[in-house]
Amino acid sequence: MRRIAGVSAKLLEVARKEFLEKGYEGANIREIAAKAETSSRAVYTRFANKEALFGAIVEPVAAAILQIHADAQRSYWQQAMEHPGTFPTDNTTEYLDIIAYAYEHYEETLLLLTKSKGTRYDNFLEELVAVDITNREDMIDRLDLLEFQQEQIQALRLFTKNLTVHFFRHLFDPIIHGMSHEVAVVYTNYMVKFYEAGVERLFILE
Repeated sequence: MRRIAGVSAKLLEVARKEFLEKGYEGANIREIAAKAETSSRAVYTRFANKEALFGAIVEPVAAAILQIHADAQRSYWQQAMEHPGTFPTDNTTEYLDIIAYAYEHYEETLLLLTKSKGTRYDNFLEELVAVDITNREDMIDRLDLLEFQQEQIQALRLFTKNLTVHFFRHLFDPIIHGMSHEVAVVYTNYMVKFYEAGVERLFILE
């Protein structure tokens, strides 16, 4: 059956508003369809289920942020491994790029961070953490070459993981609290300088 042009776009527009207002769990397909002046059947011919509809809105943004992070982290830690005992220049730019992208896609980012409970996107921050930890683990695996004790290495694995979780839990706070991009830039600089100064000291054997 031929689909009516414009219905998918209207559904996505209405669904975005409904998810922002009510969250994923509170939004209702029938209400979305009614406000889009179509039927529930029209929704399900275009999207497998409510989560697929939610994903159609947030997936491009989630994927882009993860890719920005993965590319930058790979480069950063590669430089660190090539020069044991020293660290490359800071990677503040990466996090500023992430924040800039998040503000360019403000509503989608809010959906990911605050309205995704009940979907697979509820683990979005954990995915960012996993990228960071994967790259850092490669660095930690080489610490025995720098005469680190095994006790130090085990402690570093646990501590840096917890530190990374805390960092990403709060990186997007300016967005969540409705602050401007300008405030977020200053905030992000503070965050990165604080965390990187501590991490760098941990990885330098004294």
